[in-house]
Amino acid sequence: MDQAVLLTHLGKTESYVVRTRRRLDRQRRIVADLERGGRDCSRSRYLLRLFEQILARYLAHRDRLRAHIGL
Repeated sequence: MDQAVLLTHLGKTESYVVRTRRRLDRQRRIVADLERGGRDCSRSRYLLRLFEQILARYLAHRDRLRAHIGL
């Protein structure tokens, strides 16, 4: 792949990382609020784990792109 294309992909991936981290923070607050209120938070925990898995994939992809580019 061409360097410019790789840099474009890296930029998009960085953006996905930032957005997913925000979603994770929000979801952690939701789970904490539900737990404090004594409510069932099993679905919210499921989403939290899902967001964590997505973030891990984005980070791995970002790291591969950085290595390929030489950053």
